[in-house]
Amino acid sequence: MKLNKRNIRIAVIVIVGLLLAVIVLQNRQPVETHVLFAKFVMPRAALLAVSAALGFLAGAVVTLHYIRKRG
Repeated sequence: MKLNKRNIRIAVIVIVGLLLAVIVLQNRQPVETHVLFAKFVMPRAALLAVSAALGFLAGAVVTLHYIRKRG
């Protein structure tokens, strides 16, 4: 079997998908989260996903601001 970019990309996607499934299945317990004056109860996996998405978004915004300011 010849390894090319397409096969490697598919393997990485499968591995990341499996890891994500394991994380979700192991973190189904509800957690209470306080944000300012609001209180949310959600599965721990959802809290992890929201936190990761917000962190990614913040990094993307800072990077775009830096690129526009520089260029």
